[in-house]
Amino acid sequence: MSREVALDLPADADGARRAAEAARELLAGAADEAAFACELAVAEACANVVEHAGGGAPALRVVLRRRDGRFSAAVCDRAPDAFLPPPGAALPPPEAESGRGLALMEACMDRVARVRRDGENRLLMVRRLVPGDGR
Repeated sequence: MSREVALDLPADADGARRAAEAARELLAGAADEAAFACELAVAEACANVVEHAGGGAPALRVVLRRRDGRFSAAVCDRAPDAFLPPPGAALPPPEAESGRGLALMEACMDRVARVRRDGENRLLMVRRLVPGDGR
């Protein structure tokens, strides 16, 4: 089975919700834990764009794929001067009200990469959906 969904959404809470719903639909039939983790990672990635783009991202492009027992997501925006922290983001202190997004995405997915290319910020994530993969 190979399926792909490409969405052009507003960079707002409704756009983030719609992206998470699309991920949930695409993940129908996958193991509950894997499906929940992937949906959560997509929702968090979109929420980060909404929060950190500062109004600079009028649109959010989300491409979701399910193929060969893998789920992948690309969350893209054109906000200027993207903050691209290094992989392995540390969690903030317990009293912090934010700052857990990247660490959460990295815990949910097998691979997370952040790049800026051609004026676009791209958050790329992949997770195996095959049961018994050690997760």
